[in-house]
Amino acid sequence: MYKNDTRKEYSEFSAIPHLKQNPEKIMPLLVVKAGQDSSDLNETIDPFVSEAKAHRIPLEYREHPDGQHGFDILNDDETSREINLLQR
Repeated sequence: MYKNDTRKEYSEFSAIPHLKQNPEKIMPLLVVKAGQDSSDLNETIDPFVSEAKAHRIPLEYREHPDGQHGFDILNDDETSREINLLQR
């Protein structure tokens, strides 16, 4: 869901409202922003990270400035390899 989406489905499908429901039950998160991804998608990541931090949800945030959507497969570079190691 995009950050300016006002449809009622926002509360069902957006991750942000779910952070507010029982945040103590949310497992630690790894959030990665691909710098070359869609701006509509990337604009939703910072508010999500802020909300997670506000609820003290364990979170590791990384950014791949040159990464495209699917960088873990499409960008064969050192940043992709470093981020992929975090997922294991």
